[in-house]
Amino acid sequence: MLTLKSSLVDLKEHLDEIVQTHTQEHLSIVELENHLYNDIEIIISKFKESSEIAIHNINNNENEEDFELSYKTTTSLAEKIKSFCILIRDELLEIQISRIKNIENPFDIEKWKIFLKELKSVIKEVAQNIIDFLNDILNNNSTKNLKQLQKHTQIVQNPIEVYWKQLDILLEQSQSLKEQEKELFNIQKIIAQVKKLLGDNLSKNTETLSLLTNNIQSVEEQLNVEEDLVKAVQDALKKNDDFFRLNQSETIDEPTLEDLFNQLPKSKTYTVGHNGGYLSQKNIDFNNKIDSWLEILVLPLYNEISEQLSHLLSQGKFTLSNIKNKLSLISDSNIEESKSDIKKVLNDLLNNQNNALNNLKDKKEKIEEKMSQFYVSEIFNNKDFLSLNIQSSMNQLLRRNQTIYTASQNRFKKIKEFFSSIWSKLTIRNQITNREKTANFIYERRWTKETEIYDQVFQKHLFLGDVFTISRLEEENRLKEAIALWQEGFHVAILVKGNPLSGKTTFANKISNQFFPKNTVKLEPNTVVRCFGRKFKTENNLKESLEQLSKNVSGAKPLIWIDDLELWHSPETDFLEHIRYLKDFISKKSKEMLFLVTINPVLLRKLDAFLQFSDEFLTRIDVSLCGFDEIKDAINIRHAATQKILVNKEEQELTSNRKDVILSEVFEDSNGNIGEALQNWTHHSRKIIDNKVIFDYKKLSFNFNINDKNGLLLEQFFIYKKLSDQALISSLGQENFEAYRPIIRNLINEKIIIRDYQTNLLSINPIVINEVLFQYHKMMSSHVY
Repeated sequence: MLTLKSSLVDLKEHLDEIVQTHTQEHLSIVELENHLYNDIEIIISKFKESSEIAIHNINNNENEEDFELSYKTTTSLAEKIKSFCILIRDELLEIQISRIKNIENPFDIEKWKIFLKELKSVIKEVAQNIIDFLNDILNNNSTKNLKQLQKHTQIVQNPIEVYWKQLDILLEQSQSLKEQEKELFNIQKIIAQVKKLLGDNLSKNTETLSLLTNNIQSVEEQLNVEEDLVKAVQDALKKNDDFFRLNQSETIDEPTLEDLFNQLPKSKTYTVGHNGGYLSQKNIDFNNKIDSWLEILVLPLYNEISEQLSHLLSQGKFTLSNIKNKLSLISDSNIEESKSDIKKVLNDLLNNQNNALNNLKDKKEKIEEKMSQFYVSEIFNNKDFLSLNIQSSMNQLLRRNQTIYTASQNRFKKIKEFFSSIWSKLTIRNQITNREKTANFIYERRWTKETEIYDQVFQKHLFLGDVFTISRLEEENRLKEAIALWQEGFHVAILVKGNPLSGKTTFANKISNQFFPKNTVKLEPNTVVRCFGRKFKTENNLKESLEQLSKNVSGAKPLIWIDDLELWHSPETDFLEHIRYLKDFISKKSKEMLFLVTINPVLLRKLDAFLQFSDEFLTRIDVSLCGFDEIKDAINIRHAATQKILVNKEEQELTSNRKDVILSEVFEDSNGNIGEALQNWTHHSRKIIDNKVIFDYKKLSFNFNINDKNGLLLEQFFIYKKLSDQALISSLGQENFEAYRPIIRNLINEKIIIRDYQTNLLSINPIVINEVLFQYHKMMSSHVY
């Protein structure tokens, strides 16, 4: 019968073999890779065998001598084995990355030797560490801690099942890397074919232009010798026609670009790096990415070369035909004059061709520069694979309308047919109206009763507010410094700005609770303010509220928190006059009161244009953005608080890797806005079944167009947040308001603007507010107040 000790000895012997294998200097990178794939399978298999025996011993308490050994096997040894398997998996990824890079840009042999030596050294060292640990627990096992351990195992659940799951995942990830490597090698071959196809055609273009230039030079040379010039021109004309026919009939050799693109995989997730035990992944559509990248950045240069070459061939034919006709009119009396004219025409043509040749060299260098980025190994870099900027895409779309479909030459006929098919697909997709796309976007992100319990945890305004300690650490340190200066007698006021949902209120609330727990006065319109035993009603009058404040808090050194300054706007008051008063009030009182004002960036821009409002604040903080780790932690903490399990549509639990991928997409889609990210997360919770939340994340596109009219209208909502019809009339004027009424109705019908029927106030739908803000900045960035 197999005992725990014999099983552990068997595991140790395999680790000894790993150490011996990694001591061999002749071991190649491929051999090392194969060994590691085999090693991780055997190690996990042998450890599982040992730990199953160990857990049986613990559960049945059959063998007291092996009890401590069993406990250490399922805890300390399990952790070491997991770490070792993570190391092997990471080393396999490093080998994969290096091999792929070496195929595209071969390394120096000495670098390979150093890389290989370091890999073997790390694996050998860790394996030896586990061997030493096994020797220690096998040779020094005792029962002196037996009762304590037995009691501990009765109270605390053994973690071995968690380790088994983790090891299974690591094995699965390693096998996935093996499959990924095969696929990436195949993609490399296809890309090499694409590059060769384009390179061969570029060489043919260069060669044709050189032959064309030589052909004209041969005619020029005949002018200086006593030979049959007419025959020389006829020969040159025939060669030019041959070049022209070759150029017109020539197409890209099989396989065509379209054939090659069709062999490339579509959207798929690839492992591209590791950090701290976690794998980082990218979702890449090689088919679409390479197609788009070539179409936008490379093929236009080829097309320009081809068009220029066709033009030169036509020009050469026309020029030589004219010379031939001119030669038939030459007589003895005008022969020298005619030759001089012919020479001038030929020189002009040669200059054009030489300029074209230089231009071709420039384009060739640009193409070669672009093609230097055209490597599979680029997926392992931090930037996007074959990234494109928006301007280059727009330029190409405009250019395509003007040239691709009207060009007369057929050199890239098959490529153009391929472009046409892509364009047709785009045209079909674009038949969906923008209003339809906007409606679909809002519908997909709507609130649902089915997941209300889960969603509320993420959407409660100050729920688990301490999580922002992580994401606002730098800002909090700046505030501490500002508060310290104020306490030392400096005039200090703090301005906090941020886009909608970015957490301005939560951030300010934390500062209030942390530094002024019993000494904060929060000013809000239409509320009763209680401070130091007195109270007063603010209504919508900021000026009067500040005057009342001055009477009631004298000598108290409080924090005066004015949250969402824009809410003090009302049709009954002159908003700018009240802001001027606030600015003057802060200037006079900021030594005895610490002012904390939160504001949206659009209103701040307006106030700065009119009043230089920001200048009154010593400390200015922007909370619009959070890092990925902060947003990830915020979502994970809230999700953990729900005590729910995330599952996909098939009710299978989401793996940690899949969660990380989704979190990356949420972070990207929310542009680093913490509130937008929390809201975005809840939009994709579909249903709750018992303790499971069915979660289905979809990437959605927002297609709302802002123009001058609706842009000016939406600006009012970005400035003042919530507006009544009366406030809109006051802002726009009665005459303008009537003109804007249909626009407001359309925006309400599209649910871009929503009405709170309890207060009758209008505001931008929070589901799309940041998307609309992005479009607003894009359209109105040049607007001057």
